[in-house]
Amino acid sequence: MSKEIDEYKKKAEQGDAEAQCSLGDCYRLGLGVEQDYSAAFKWYQLSAEQGYSDAQFCLGTLYEEGLDVEQNLELAVDWYRKSAEQGNAEAQYLLGDCYRVGLGVEQNYSAAFKWYQLSAEQGDLDAQYYLGLLYGEGAGV
Repeated sequence: MSKEIDEYKKKAEQGDAEAQCSLGDCYRLGLGVEQDYSAAFKWYQLSAEQGYSDAQFCLGTLYEEGLDVEQNLELAVDWYRKSAEQGNAEAQYLLGDCYRVGLGVEQNYSAAFKWYQLSAEQGDLDAQYYLGLLYGEGAGV
């Protein structure tokens, strides 16, 4: 383990939400440690439960993709929503996607529009594209 990973781990074990999320990233991506989705999940969950937006987003992606956890689209949406409500543009975009296609929630173009718009206002290009698409189709607007 690198010195940086050791620092993250020390802070994470002391309850530092940002360090917990960073350590989760390291395990998810195999950066400085062997890739381990189970360890990533553990650290993301600890961080997410403290309200750390980035960890909530990452936990949502693990649930959506079923990476070392049983795929659960409803839980993915719940974690995306928690992160999105704190202003995370990526989570807002993915929540918009979930509502647009009915992934883990009932399809709702108005809700998709709302989340895409919030993300687009922060400069997310994908959200801007889908916002334009909804305008073009008159879906939810």
